[in-house]
Amino acid sequence: VLLESGILGKAGLAFLAFSFVASALYVVNDIVDANSDRLHPVKRSRPIASGRLSVPVGWTIVAICVAAGAALAALLPPMFGVTLAVYAASTALYTYWFKSVPTLEMLLVAFGFVLRAVGGATATDVHLSQWFLGVAMFGSLLIVAGKRTSELKRFEDPGPTRAVLRSYSHSYLHQVGSIAANGEAEIGRQI
Repeated sequence: VLLESGILGKAGLAFLAFSFVASALYVVNDIVDANSDRLHPVKRSRPIASGRLSVPVGWTIVAICVAAGAALAALLPPMFGVTLAVYAASTALYTYWFKSVPTLEMLLVAFGFVLRAVGGATATDVHLSQWFLGVAMFGSLLIVAGKRTSELKRFEDPGPTRAVLRSYSHSYLHQVGSIAANGEAEIGRQI
């Protein structure tokens, strides 16, 4: 239905609103993690961790991006705004409290990707099937488990850069990835 009247425009507005809010939340995460990012071989070059961007400027960017995202969301159906707010809340919960809680942190990251798909559906009034949502969730979880596996292999001692990695073993992350892949395969068989 993307080319039906008005759908593409609504999808574009939803994309921009999510982009602004997600960008704001990434900046918040970088502000919160600045000290540990300075110890990371790659993340230490991020603007806030490196000092190229001050924390007050970062908070100004956050405020502008949130305002822009909220203004765009107001042009769309109310359920889009609710979805965007749930995304913002779950991402903030991850940033401030749950990024150090094994498994829950992976589920919250995966949930954020699912909410992006739900946001597109609520913005355009397109029905999402249970199958699509299942594929989105399992696919997102597979990607997150793969990313954690890659990080675990890359850093012998994750130290303060991503301390939650100490709670994971390669076999556990492989099991999570296998569960996600099997969930995807089962959905494929059901369809």
